Amino acid sequence: MTKAKQETLRLIFKSLGLNVDNEASLMYPLVEHAQTSILKVLGNALQIAHRCKRTKLTVADINVALESLRLEPLFGYSSQQEPNVVDVNGDNKLLVYDDSFAQLEQYARRELPAYPLATHFDVVWIALNGIGHENLETMELSNEKLENTLNKQHNQQRQKTQDSDYFVVSNIHQFSYVNQKFFGASGSFLMSSKIVDRELMFSKLSVLDCIQTLVPYYIRFSLVQFKDHPNDWDTLYSSLCTVRALVQNPKLEYINCYIQSFITIALSFLLNPEILRTNAIALVRMRELAAEFLLVICDKLSNTYPMVQPHITAQLISVLIEHDYSVSEKFGAFCGLNAFGPQTIAKFVLPHIEMIIKDLVSGPMKDGDRNVRMIAASFYDTLVNAVGLCLYSDTSKSYIKGTLELAPKTGEQREKIFEALGSLLLPFYIDDSVELSI
Repeated sequence: MTKAKQETLRLIFKSLGLNVDNEASLMYPLVEHAQTSILKVLGNALQIAHRCKRTKLTVADINVALESLRLEPLFGYSSQQEPNVVDVNGDNKLLVYDDSFAQLEQYARRELPAYPLATHFDVVWIALNGIGHENLETMELSNEKLENTLNKQHNQQRQKTQDSDYFVVSNIHQFSYVNQKFFGASGSFLMSSKIVDRELMFSKLSVLDCIQTLVPYYIRFSLVQFKDHPNDWDTLYSSLCTVRALVQNPKLEYINCYIQSFITIALSFLLNPEILRTNAIALVRMRELAAEFLLVICDKLSNTYPMVQPHITAQLISVLIEHDYSVSEKFGAFCGLNAFGPQTIAKFVLPHIEMIIKDLVSGPMKDGDRNVRMIAASFYDTLVNAVGLCLYSDTSKSYIKGTLELAPKTGEQREKIFEALGSLLLPFYIDDSVELSI
């Protein structure tokens, strides 16, 4: 015990009429604990002041620091201004003090702009460069089984060390106490097997305004989950909906800093051939959800970056018309184009409609295995509906205007459409002139 502590205890004990020599040894652990707590409070207060770019501590800094250690704030309150405990996250039970000196909405203002994605995971481009993509169709069955076995063992080994790190923040970043608690609790909700818990967290991520600094960590969670669990529907669904909720959040000011990562995730879910290879129904639904997410991204960037959607459209068209891609990848590309609307289908897909249907009918629908045939059938149905809606849009306009000709969008491709699909498009027609021409 230092001399300063001895003198302090001696004065305290003398004022209380206690024997200094006997009581000093008993009070030593209490003094050590008090000193440690005081240092923690001061450390947290200095961290808050540093984050707010101040050189002096304020009353609000010390109050928030005390609250971070689950101690009641001491300064700035009168009998009429006692802090009230409020539930800021609904069923998550994350409680903070709501007071006039450190209001809840002030937490977002204390956060610095978006941090860079600094983690120990190596994230690579995985949208079009799937495992064994170039040799997928020519690979022998034995080699494929061996590769799947090795990948499974590797994923299991990585999962043991990474599952606990999905929701651990980097030590070089600074976060408020509320953000630390929310980020830790959100992991259990996003990884939960209960649909209600996951949807509740998706809803909160789409409206909260104090999670700006957590955005890169949720992106890391989505990418790592995609790489480690490519055949788990619940995991893929959770990772996709997490990033979609962030993009749809209108209160995140610096979300455009991570748009490239969001596009990578969307294209990965849309085109990667390695996800859900044994579950065709889940794959079809996942492609549709990824297409909706891609549309959300493009709509958000329509004013700031107007060339994003044209570039993505060109990439999806190249996948759709190339013969080297599998039916799963082509279906994902068509889902993305279909999400952009009938105008995109009429302008870019209808000129290639004969080739697309020919490759689809003569290949996967005829010679593929059960999962491939199911994907091809879904592709065919989606294609018929998309082309039919294009014709319906044009024929309804011609019917309203009192004309007998199709609108120019589909009129140039009318013969190709009739030869390829024929009577399957009859339910979409409302103009008698079109029915007579079949």
